[in-house]
Amino acid sequence: MNIIKSNINFVASKLAYGNKPDTIVLHHAEASHCSVYDVDQWHKSNGWAGIGYHYFVTKTGQVYTGRPENAIGAHCPGQNDHSIGICAEGAYMTETMPEAQKQAIVDLCKYIKSKYKITKIGGHKEFYSTDCPGENYPLQEIKQAILSGKEEEKKVDAIIIYRDPRDLNAVLKLAAHVRCPIISNSVPFDFSGIKRVIGIGTDADKENYTRYVTQMIPASQIDTYIKKTK
Repeated sequence: MNIIKSNINFVASKLAYGNKPDTIVLHHAEASHCSVYDVDQWHKSNGWAGIGYHYFVTKTGQVYTGRPENAIGAHCPGQNDHSIGICAEGAYMTETMPEAQKQAIVDLCKYIKSKYKITKIGGHKEFYSTDCPGENYPLQEIKQAILSGKEEEKKVDAIIIYRDPRDLNAVLKLAAHVRCPIISNSVPFDFSGIKRVIGIGTDADKENYTRYVTQMIPASQIDTYIKKTK
């Protein structure tokens, strides 16, 4: 699992240490599109040391560091001094979580669970009065995959793979139409058992994707493709 170290400058005088993790708390950003740096600025505007979560996971499955693991968090009252807070990009009261993001959260939680021998994992709302991480956040599915020690086995017939983050809105629209997960080209994945691998781009871009790509669709033509295949 690749964890990207964020270039965040915390307000040192406001950052307290002594966190002793025995719990993982799962959150959503309540913002459809944002970065770890956006969240950091939002939390600093609250007068905090910086981002209150220890990790931030994007919709494309990239994992960024937030607060140091031994720093007390600012994400869930009553849990901040003995937990790891993980925030997912997205607004999961209304949105559906991409498969790449869900898998990244499962993998990250398994890593943390093993590191600290954690047995308690829950959504923010299970520890505090809030809607977070959202009604559509796949909380039980993620918890089951982590605590059982194995991922829920699912047969995926199709998947959409893309390279340019600027194409994400179009990709999500296509994924809703095809009813399949999406994944960034930068995320390692075994495509060998998937019947239909859709690459976003032109045929000239195909060489930049896995050899399992069966179809290429330019991002600019997704609306046209959807209309033709309804």
